[in-house]
Amino acid sequence: MLALTSLSEMFSHSDLRKKLDGTHESGFASLVNTWALGMADLTREDVERGLQSVLNSGMEFEPSLPAFVKRCKPQAHAYPCRTLAD
Repeated sequence: MLALTSLSEMFSHSDLRKKLDGTHESGFASLVNTWALGMADLTREDVERGLQSVLNSGMEFEPSLPAFVKRCKPQAHAYPCRTLAD
């Protein structure tokens, strides 16, 4: 799974990395299944947006699934953009 592999590469010291490397094999299938279900409605573009967001954030630890999914979705601007015609 692209997102898990990419996140584990960004956060090589994390528990996620240990799970993906097989040191916690009993939780691996559950981890992959949970993330697959949580990301089922995301497109590849969404996942790439989320990964880029995490990379740009400077986070020291990988995000939770809900936090990552939120980063994947296009964010509406807090303030509407105005044009010169407005």
